[in-house]
Amino acid sequence: MTLQQVVLSESEQNAAAVEGVAKISPLPVQHSQIESFYLSQERQVSLKPEFEESLIDPHVKILEYQICMASHCARSNFVRMLRAVPKLDDWDGMIQGIKAKDSTCKEFARIFDPQGSHFNQIILNAYLKSKQ
Repeated sequence: MTLQQVVLSESEQNAAAVEGVAKISPLPVQHSQIESFYLSQERQVSLKPEFEESLIDPHVKILEYQICMASHCARSNFVRMLRAVPKLDDWDGMIQGIKAKDSTCKEFARIFDPQGSHFNQIILNAYLKSKQ
């Protein structure tokens, strides 16, 4: 492997890491909106424990991603290049894991709101809030 390939691989890994941050940044706001609506006291839901777990799982994966990203940024360029060659930081895989957990959470939310009226409003509000 040439030096050019190593540098290119490290550059691709950095781009994937930054792109991942952009993809996951609106999710915590969306999930907090979903949580506040669907787990409010006046709603009695038989699937509540499973739904709560589906809300927690994406947050865990997002925190893992953020920790990996912080560790990545704290490393020297040389170490990042060495880690990029075998692609030790699987940014795309981590994002896919987060998206899968997010999808499960949103599927639960749709179960409780089959028409989607509240769910769609929550997602829109969260999106607008994340843009402020």
